[in-house]
Amino acid sequence: MTPTEKESLMIASSHFLCKEFPKNFDKWSEKKVNDYCQNNAWEPFQYYEGSEIYEHIDRLSDDFINFKKWKESEK
Repeated sequence: MTPTEKESLMIASSHFLCKEFPKNFDKWSEKKVNDYCQNNAWEPFQYYEGSEIYEHIDRLSDDFINFKKWKESEK
């Protein structure tokens, strides 16, 4: 995971969770990440599975990265 990917996931997590991913989340197991997502879900996502919440976080993170690449290509 590159620093940009990790940072993007941390920022994106704040859109779906009450507490964004901590700095060491990339060292966690998939189960621990999913449990964290489920236990810290923002109210509209409280009935989602942790893995579903993570999928939303991952998609938004990809959008952040693609937007950054697009902006850099305009220079």
